[in-house]
Amino acid sequence: MDTPTNGKMDGSDMSATVVETKNGFVVSGAERLHYQFVMVDDIFNSENDELAQLYRPWKRCLLVTDGIVNGLYGAQARATCTLP
Repeated sequence: MDTPTNGKMDGSDMSATVVETKNGFVVSGAERLHYQFVMVDDIFNSENDELAQLYRPWKRCLLVTDGIVNGLYGAQARATCTLP
């Protein structure tokens, strides 16, 4: 499995500041996003844990697909994304 060259996991990093004004507050913030996409053969094979290694640190899995892929691999995909 490839890892980012900066040594950090993919995801987001949000920061914000709050400054009091005469009549209230000003909130300013930004979120840096960084995600990596990886091509994996036979990704829903129960013996292939490459996908699980990617989502396990966050204890969640989001899989976006269409009706055709769901029809072909839906059961396998749900089993793969079920946390142990």
